[in-house]
Order: sequence, then C-alpha cells, then structure tokens
Amino acid sequence: MFERRSALLGFIARMHDLAVTVVAFLPVVLNDFVNWDDYEILLKNPHYRTLGWEGLRWMFTTFYWGHYQPLTWVTFYLDYVAWGMEPWGYHLTNLLLHAANSVLFYFIAVRLLSLGLPNVASPRDVTLPVAAGFASLVFAVHPLRVESVAWATERRDVLSGLFLLWTLLCYLRASAASSAGRTRIGWLSATMLVFTLSLLSKASGIVLPFVFLGLFWFETGFSWIVAVLGAVLFFVLLPCFIVWRER
Repeated sequence: MFERRSALLGFIARMHDLAVTVVAFLPVVLNDFVNWDDYEILLKNPHYRTLGWEGLRWMFTTFYWGHYQPLTWVTFYLDYVAWGMEPWGYHLTNLLLHAANSVLFYFIAVRLLSLGLPNVASPRDVTLPVAAGFASLVFAVHPLRVESVAWATERRDVLSGLFLLWTLLCYLRASAASSAGRTRIGWLSATMLVFTLSLLSKASGIVLPFVFLGLFWFETGFSWIVAVLGAVLFFVLLPCFIVWRER
C-alpha cells in the first residue's frame, strides 16, 4: 500500500510539473521569429529544408553561424516538413522538448535525493516524490530556461539538454545495476550513445564527463574498474569529437 501511494504521488508530481511547465511557457507559441539569429538561421537559410544526401552532408559538416549542431538541424527540417515556416510550430517543438526535460529531471532528482538522503528513500516515506517534484518544478520554470524555450534558434539548448539529462539518468541507472551481468553494460552503452547525441545537438555537453567523476565520488556503488573504463571511454570520445569538429 505504501509503495502504491509513493508511486501515485510520483506520478501526480510529474504530471503537475508537466502541466505547470506547459501552461507557463504556452505563450511562446504566439511569438514570431526574432531578428536575432532566427532570420539568418531559419528564414534565410534553405540548406536545412531537405534531408537528401546534400542536406545531410551540409547538416553534419557545417559550422553555420558558429555552432556544430547536426541533430538540431534535423529537428528544424522536421519542423519545416510539419509546419512550413510558421513560427508557432518551431516554438511548440521547443516547448515540448523542455516539458520532456522536466520529466527527466524528476527521475534524476529521485535518484540523487535517494542517495543523499537514504532515510527518505523508503517506500513508506512520501517525502522523496514530493521533494523530487519540487526540484523538477524549480528547474522547469526557472527564469534561466526562458531564453532557450522562447527563442527558436536556441533549439540546440533544449535538445542537447534533453540528451544530457537522459545521459545522466542512464549513468545513474548503470550505477544502480548489479555489478555482474549485462544490465550494467547495457546502461553504460546507452550512456555513451545518448551522450554522443548530446554532442551532436550542441557541443556544451562536453563538460559532462567531469560531472560523472563528481557523481562517482558521491556514489560509492560504482566499482573502480567500471568508473575508470567509463572515464577512459568518455575522454577518448571527446577528443574524437573535437577532431571531427575541427577537421
């Protein structure tokens, strides 16, 4: 009964945060494109509007306006197919991505709070889902989120944020998995894959391996062998990504 109550509270907290996030940011769909990169990135740029070989080659090789963001270009292509050049559709996609980020943040908060405050991790204690819901809500409606959601060009922020949070969640799931068997290897593999997707959305995710090192210091359940292996893999992947960007 206590587990069901805790699970129900968690579901309510996630749905509450999701609803508040959507309502708080819903006015962004009324925005137009702004003359602050949107015109050059979206209106005057025809390259992202095709997904043929030439379009993909451009997306995965260009540093147009200073950023390497091939997956972000792919999402702009999908927007173009779905909405044409209607700005509300581009803003709606940003809003939906940010709403998804708030849900991912909730699950990360649950894991970190249960590690830092093991006394509230019991199924009998309803503090954990409530505290995680509050943390997720603060993240979702914080003023620092506004620019990334309300500005169409900043799709790269909410998209890379989605994959960064997903990467972190996979890493935490790997740390919680059994030290033997394929489950931990599977979660570590997922961590690497999603981290790569984050780098292909925006290069700011390059700092995440240092976060992992901090989490390893915080989370004692991860064996040294797996931690070192994960760090090596990430610090090998990062130079490869940098070389690819600079080639």
